[in-house]
Amino acid sequence: MARTAFRAPYAGRQALLNLRRRLNDPAVAASTAEALENLDCELFLREYEQAYADLRDDPEEWAEVQAERRAFDGSLMDGLNPDQA
Repeated sequence: MARTAFRAPYAGRQALLNLRRRLNDPAVAASTAEALENLDCELFLREYEQAYADLRDDPEEWAEVQAERRAFDGSLMDGLNPDQA
């Protein structure tokens, strides 16, 4: 499998070396992977929070979500004896 080379600008290389030192990780690649994974997670959460805020700002869409939640409220006990819960 061919590997793609990534050439970071000088400032990027310095940032990666600083991360490597701060993470106490001798491998630049591992430090880079960890930093990128953390950034990916942070961006995902920001996008998720924004999408949720947008959903709440739309009264019709939010009403649909609330109706769907109410429809599923009693579904956890489907087919179970309430005395055994």
